[in-house]
Amino acid sequence: MSRLASHMPTALVRHMAPLVPDRWQRFRAAASWCEAELLSTGYSRVPAPSFQDLGSSPILRGNATASVAMLARALMLVRPSSRPIRVIDFGGGSGHGLELARRVFPDFGWDWTVIELPHIVQAATALMRPDLRFVSDLEEAMDRGCDIAVASASLNYVPDPYLTIGLLSKAALALVIARAPLWPIPDDRVAIQHVSSGGGTFSYPTWFFSQDACRQRVRTFGALDMEVEFPDDRAFFAGHYGTDRGVVVSTHAQQSTERQQ
Repeated sequence: MSRLASHMPTALVRHMAPLVPDRWQRFRAAASWCEAELLSTGYSRVPAPSFQDLGSSPILRGNATASVAMLARALMLVRPSSRPIRVIDFGGGSGHGLELARRVFPDFGWDWTVIELPHIVQAATALMRPDLRFVSDLEEAMDRGCDIAVASASLNYVPDPYLTIGLLSKAALALVIARAPLWPIPDDRVAIQHVSSGGGTFSYPTWFFSQDACRQRVRTFGALDMEVEFPDDRAFFAGHYGTDRGVVVSTHAQQSTERQQ
């Protein structure tokens, strides 16, 4: 259903999605994170992502355009110097974010650290190079410090996303939260996400964030500087069909730096 819906008009899918039986829905509600873990196969069985070649076309569309806009704003906040820009990419998969950054901002040097699950880090060993490394320990990555922290389609897959946001915001001057399901619901809710990948079917817990409550909690870590829509990420949950969103946060560390200048 999800693949078909991505090629259909949003208004039509919004009308049809509630008619799909729950057993066929990609996201199914769970009472708690613990229940979702018990009823799903888990993240460790999901195949490691493959390297994504951006190709030679100069045109970026959809989610890529939104990602570039957010990174551009983050760069304006950190005011790059002559040294490479240090980035922590939480849940960054195969390092696709660096490839996008190098293509769109070729004049900048990068020092990019991807934080991923251990089996993904192991599979990505061949992709490592001087400007790209993979680790599974967030604290290890934070010890080096960073200019920009990126969390794209990842914070909704950890048990305590606001704890992770707090850790990332302490290490960075700008925080990019991308492809997050900010939903018109009163409270954050847990779902089980069902996906097909590498010839298999998998499931794992995910959060749908209350858009108002999430914005309010993120403001405790800094100022919301920008918000964008990710048009390629659509979902139906809790009676609402919509798209993921992203925010750029000017962290308290950045604001402190500005006051000292």
